[in-house]
Amino acid sequence: MPYDGERVAKQNRHVDNQTESDTLFVHEFLLARDVVEREPVDVVESYTMDDSRAWCFVRIHNSEKMQDVYFEWYYEDEQYFRMNAKIGVSDNWRTYSSVGLQPGQWRVQLRDRHGAVLAERTFDVSE
Repeated sequence: MPYDGERVAKQNRHVDNQTESDTLFVHEFLLARDVVEREPVDVVESYTMDDSRAWCFVRIHNSEKMQDVYFEWYYEDEQYFRMNAKIGVSDNWRTYSSVGLQPGQWRVQLRDRHGAVLAERTFDVSE
């Protein structure tokens, strides 16, 4: 199913555990089955092992100079993967991260350069 921004906006009016930094504001923080041309495809709340990867999409506002943010993926409460992303000055900067999946409990966080959690999603992967 292609990305339907209006539908997703209605379903995701807030971002779980969102924190505002001085210059960054997360508009969307979504899990999806894929990201194509910087747009999420098939927004989901969980995965199965039929999904080989988890994709996390963020749409973020940055009112200052280019900044680093970090996608931190946790599997069974242990850090699994960390990815740096550059966020340019924009009201609508879009970027994403993905990981290969294993069955169990997962969490992905978006952190600013100071380590503050900007957004977080938790999800399960079933067999």
